[in-house]
Amino acid sequence: MTTIFEHTNHELNDLSLKEYFKLLIDTVPNVCNVEDLTHFFTDEPYSETKPYLIRRKLNPKDKRFKNIELVYDDRNKVSAIVWDINITLTQLKDIFGEPLINNEPISNSTSFAFPSTNKNISIIKTRHRKWLTWEQEKNTFEYLNSNNQKVELVDPDFSFIQIDLTKN
Repeated sequence: MTTIFEHTNHELNDLSLKEYFKLLIDTVPNVCNVEDLTHFFTDEPYSETKPYLIRRKLNPKDKRFKNIELVYDDRNKVSAIVWDINITLTQLKDIFGEPLINNEPISNSTSFAFPSTNKNISIIKTRHRKWLTWEQEKNTFEYLNSNNQKVELVDPDFSFIQIDLTKN
């Protein structure tokens, strides 16, 4: 099986977002080491935080992304890759297909999850910062603003894409 490390990051920069994520999803290996992924995504310095998971924030070579975060454990095994990107639901559906949508009471937000065909990926996901409801007749999402008024969203926007890797 081909892995992402057999490609250069420069090759990925030239791909459309759809081709970029398709290639990554198809070629992510079953074990990703934080050092290998760091060198794959950036040549620049990075920062780390360790609240309860270790998060390494990278300045990516690919400037379509504000940053890329690698979430990993103390054995340097990456459990999630997060791309900081502005993207719409239409774009997400074009790249990943139809999502599973779930409201999350704890954060008062709405998660969108996309299944993966790669057994090394447990889920591809993102989250909208508002509690969205689907209005089928209008073909829109709605949420209540701070004045308790309904606001319609035709094509919600998102600020990240996260790929959770399968635990081995």
